[in-house]
Formats: sequence, C-alpha cells, structure tokens
Amino acid sequence: MKKIVILTMLAVFLAATVSGQNRVLQEQNRRLEQEQNRRLEQGRREQQQAEQQSRQMEQQRLQREREAIELLRDLNTLEGLEREIMRNPQRMQSLRTNPTYLQFIMSLLSDSPELQQVLRDRLAALPPAESVPAPAAPARPAPARPDPVAATSTTSSSLDRLTGSVFLNAPITPKAGNTIRVATSNLGGTGDISYRWYRGDTVISGATEQRYTSTDDDAGHIIRVEVSRSGNSGTVSRALNNPVLPSSAPNITGSISIVGTLVEGQPLRADTSGLNGTGEISYRWERQTGPSTFSWLHSDNNSTYTPGSAQVGQRIRLSVTRAGYYGEIRFTTDTPVTAR
Repeated sequence: MKKIVILTMLAVFLAATVSGQNRVLQEQNRRLEQEQNRRLEQGRREQQQAEQQSRQMEQQRLQREREAIELLRDLNTLEGLEREIMRNPQRMQSLRTNPTYLQFIMSLLSDSPELQQVLRDRLAALPPAESVPAPAAPARPAPARPDPVAATSTTSSSLDRLTGSVFLNAPITPKAGNTIRVATSNLGGTGDISYRWYRGDTVISGATEQRYTSTDDDAGHIIRVEVSRSGNSGTVSRALNNPVLPSSAPNITGSISIVGTLVEGQPLRADTSGLNGTGEISYRWERQTGPSTFSWLHSDNNSTYTPGSAQVGQRIRLSVTRAGYYGEIRFTTDTPVTAR
C-alpha cells in the first residue's frame, strides 16, 4: 500500500513537472513567434519606406528633367534669357559659382554666340558674392503630355555604358521649319559626341548634327535623337512630346480663362469657349514658383483642377494647345489661391 502511495505521488510530481515545462516551452514559443512577427513587420515597414523613398527620388528626378525641358523652350531669345536667368540674382550668382550649370546653359545657347556673350558680360559685371548655394533645378513648367524617359542600350560589355540625360529645345507643338537643338546634362565619358536623328523609327539620312531643322516630310511624325559617345557603349535618347505639324499649320488663336473661386479645395475650370479651331484641346495647370516662373502641377490632361493647401499663396496658370495648331495660349490668375 505504501508503495502505491509513493508511486502515485511520484506520478503526480512528474506530471506537474512536465506540465510546467510545457508551459515554459509554450511561453518561449509565444515570445519567439512575437519576435518573428515583430521583425517581419519591421522588415515590411523598412521595405515600404525604401520603396516610397525610391518613388519620391524618381518623381524628383522626372520633375527636374521636365523643368529643364521647359527652360529650353525660352532660352533662344534675349527676352527669354532675361526672364529666366538675368533677372534672377540668385541664379546668376549660381551660374558664376557652378561651372557645370554654366556649361549646361551655354550649351543651350550654342547656336546663339551673341546671347552667350551677353550672358558672359552680365556675369562679369556681377558684384562679388561670399557664399552662394548650389542652384536649384530651373523652375519652369513641363508639357502636360507624358514626357519620354531617356533610354540607354548597351552594345559592348568591355566599355562603360553611356549615362546622362538628353533634352530637346523645341516648341511644345513643333512645326516644319523649326530648328530642334540638343542639350546634354551630366553626360558620361570624354570622347566625341555623335548624334543620330529619327523620324519615328526611321533614321533621317544626313541628320548627324547637334541641331536638326524639321521639314514637311516630318509632318505627323515624332522626332527623336540618339546621342552616343566614343569610348562608351550604348546611347541616350530623347523624343519630342508631340508630332511635327506641317508648315501650313495655322497658329493657335483666341483666348481662354479660368472659371471658379481661388480658394483651397474649390474646383477650377478651364473656359476655352474663346479658343478658335476645332481640334482636340490639351491642358496644363501650373503654380507660381517665383515672380515670373511657374511649375507644372501634375494634374494630368484635365480641363479642371482643384488647388490644395500647397497652392495657398500661389497664382495659377493654365496653358492649352490644340491639335493641328501651332503654339499655345496661356491665362494667369490675377490673385493667388487663399486658404478656406
């Protein structure tokens, strides 16, 4: 009888010990699972943050390219040069202290030596500056239509792939007879630069210069340029946003306006009833970024736009083009957007 009692007590003790160990193991497993879940969640958050940062950097890069493209459109006249650079003291100082930026602007004016000399004279006349920050990207709006992204292609693994950006200086609605000029930014390598122009996917015979003057043969086609450099593999290319119009295409005429209340959250509408012609209309909404500069609002190609809190204190500008017509019509509000 005594043995039975002892064995029973021993069995109870062992059962309690095993049960306690099981509870300890369960608690350890629970904590391990929590730690694994925490690490997985942290990894997901870090991945989301990295992806968001990557998207933001890509958007900033595209915005800088769009602004640079828009800047090209108005630098080929003294009036445009005055408006965009010479009347902006900070940008003028940046040109003097940043050789890369100055070289880029000079390349835009490569076929206008007189404008290059005017700019040099203005820079030489500037007073000394103690410290000038690096220049911001030129704040100019971009075309409302999607902008083609520079493409590269590798032809030899033994050479460094050509990198950098290519821009085309041309009207937003190019017309036969317009001269299209190439400018490059941060182009890798040091070899000779070569150009090849395309009409759609067809190489334009004899077009191998930095500038190309369109003809009526280009009407209805997108003009594209490929830039290569000796000592590097691949090319960097850029295409116009819109097809070339024939030389007989009429200029866009008429008037437009913005209808609505300039208050945060209140929709604005483009009134194009005064615009002449019958072709499809494209819209570009812009916000004021300086005394005479505007930047694209990325509102797609819509006839309406609703300003947000970021636009409070800024004037709004609307630019429209019409299919089959040369040029664009603009309208700028007299007063800025106010908070609600």
